[in-house]
Amino acid sequence: MVRDQLLPLISSKYEHIQTGQEDWGWFLWFRRGRVNLGIDIYCDEPELAAFRILLTSRRKWLPFYGLGVGRQELEELRELVHTHLTGWAEGVEVKVGPETQ
Repeated sequence: MVRDQLLPLISSKYEHIQTGQEDWGWFLWFRRGRVNLGIDIYCDEPELAAFRILLTSRRKWLPFYGLGVGRQELEELRELVHTHLTGWAEGVEVKVGPETQ
């Protein structure tokens, strides 16, 4: 349900989109330029529609790239997801995870 709300939004702004289901919930993985981004949707209590969202970024490691790779992309994604879901669900919490190399 949450994934279905986000998929059209993400599809219109990002490329190389992959989505799937795990035992903990759903994921969307996609790219913007050279930065890989992800939305993990944890279904804490499906019968109550309780969920958490974690955003992540990663980029293939290159020696001249330092910490903070993908931070701007993550912040833009956080704002996009939070704004979109706020009108749809109450008490949405969108957390940004650490970038990984």
